[in-house]
Amino acid sequence: MKSYIWKRLAICLMACVLVHITQAQNNPQRVVVAYVTSWSTVMPDPTRMTHINYAFAHVNSSLSSISIDNVERLKQIVKLKEVNPQLKVVLSLGGGGGSQYLHELAANATKRQQFGTVCKNLCQQYNLDGIDVDWEFPDGSGDKTNYSLLMKAMKEGMGNDLLLTMASADSPSFYNYRDFIQYMDFINVMAYNMAGEGNHHAALYRGGTVSSGGSCWNTVNESITAHLNAGIPAGKLVLGMPFYANNGKYTGDSEISYQRIKNYMSQGYTRKWDDVGKVPYLVDGSGRLFYCFDDAESITLKCNYILNKNLLGGMYWEYDEDDNLGTLRNTVYTTLIGASQDDEKLYWSSEEMMYIGYRQFAVEKPLRKGTTYQISGATEVSDGQLWVDHDFFEDNGNGRMTFRAIDGNYRVTVNLMEKTVRVMVLDANGNPATLKSDGTGTVWVIGGTGIGKPNYTVGGYNWQPENGGFCMAPVSEKVYQTTLTVGEQLNAADVNFKFFHQQGWGGEFTGSGSNGSRLTCDSDVFGVGTGSGGHDDGNIYLKAGNTLKAGDSYTFTIDCTNGISNAQLSVSNTTTGIATVTTDQDDDAYYTLQGIKVLHPTEKGVYIHHHRKVIYSGR
Repeated sequence: MKSYIWKRLAICLMACVLVHITQAQNNPQRVVVAYVTSWSTVMPDPTRMTHINYAFAHVNSSLSSISIDNVERLKQIVKLKEVNPQLKVVLSLGGGGGSQYLHELAANATKRQQFGTVCKNLCQQYNLDGIDVDWEFPDGSGDKTNYSLLMKAMKEGMGNDLLLTMASADSPSFYNYRDFIQYMDFINVMAYNMAGEGNHHAALYRGGTVSSGGSCWNTVNESITAHLNAGIPAGKLVLGMPFYANNGKYTGDSEISYQRIKNYMSQGYTRKWDDVGKVPYLVDGSGRLFYCFDDAESITLKCNYILNKNLLGGMYWEYDEDDNLGTLRNTVYTTLIGASQDDEKLYWSSEEMMYIGYRQFAVEKPLRKGTTYQISGATEVSDGQLWVDHDFFEDNGNGRMTFRAIDGNYRVTVNLMEKTVRVMVLDANGNPATLKSDGTGTVWVIGGTGIGKPNYTVGGYNWQPENGGFCMAPVSEKVYQTTLTVGEQLNAADVNFKFFHQQGWGGEFTGSGSNGSRLTCDSDVFGVGTGSGGHDDGNIYLKAGNTLKAGDSYTFTIDCTNGISNAQLSVSNTTTGIATVTTDQDDDAYYTLQGIKVLHPTEKGVYIHHHRKVIYSGR
């Protein structure tokens, strides 16, 4: 990519990566701890961390039992050990606002002594590898003494086969570490939220462009130095890093994900760099501070700090607040652990694609209309198993695809778990493209659970802007299209979605034009809501008297030639017609695109089988 951000990061990585990987591989015990929350839905990539801390569980009022938030999700997380047998799954107790009974437990000598056995039994029940104590925070000398006694009792009851870790405040002053450090496997230092509004909340060092004085009460370096001075060996210290942004001066949300930061950068906000604090920050068009955050450059420097200080490893809060590419978690893992020789590789026209998650790969580059590209390196590709977004590519089989959209910058993501090839339009800086006022860029689709790519069951976003929906293909300048097949990308019983100007909430098309961005539609089947008649302004709905037939495909085209204040939506039924050829439910025949029935394909090509296009590769 051509942006300044990525050039700077590339220089940083070239200077550090060889040293990082050599040091990391020479220390096979180094850890990467990912907090995964009970309320998030994304399944973490189990190959990109050594430990998962599942957040949260809580001590019950009886002080003799533990309740787990969303226990079914915990069971799913534990199953990830089948993919990575070296992965450790640890249950985190407490959390901000969830530490209510830890104070009472620690103060009760009898319950405290029994609690280690309670934890051991729970770990055996759920196949867990240990307990992480996130008590926020012990208060006063009594709590400090009882905390030490609780850690001792827990370790004695749990035994050495189970891990006992803790989340420490950025200051060690809450604890008497020298009294209990021998019972702990390691300490996760929460080196974030260390400043008030308008300051870096996780600066590596103090000072710089955005003042780290005043309401900044700590930095990463100061926090780790204080923990070392408190008697914790470097080999038991794990540096915590934030994947979320914080401390904007005039923002509505106090914490947002790194993906939302990237979305803001595509909407006119500018990334700045504090070369003293070694962290980036975001400003608006007038130069006002918008958010302080971490990105790949600052995370790399923090991981380098871990290596130079010979700390045990890195931790982050939390997995779901990374971007859609997994940029931050991959940066942490590859810098601290190093790339595995067993990592799967996928190629884009002989160029190795970027690994972005378990069996997921991406490439970001200019694509040209009419050019044929090829994906190779995986059985799923050569066997023609991948679902390809046909608004962007014509699937030629065997991983070969001809690009159908206009020339521009794109991100192609191949997910071998889902068996999909998805495409995202990028702007000149490599961020998700937006629809500009002149009608160029792209349009995004976000809706309920009844719409999504590759299908609404997998990709149904339920109006969740963080997932960003999917973008339409620019088929000519200022004209965009997306094709939805009923029963696949569109649920006939749940037609309710909307066209947005960007990935996430904000600018959007309305039917009334109340916000200066109006979309009209001449379709007899679909309508654009105007805020009356029970239809929200701008939402697409199925007009009364119409029904949708499973297998029928509809192409939605938005023409912004006359500006976004007078955009036109047209909808055409683009079903091949071959979907209706098979009337016998037991008919297992194939059909050519010309409608000719064949029992078994003998030549390579595209066929219709059970109402779907399939690729026959000649095998």
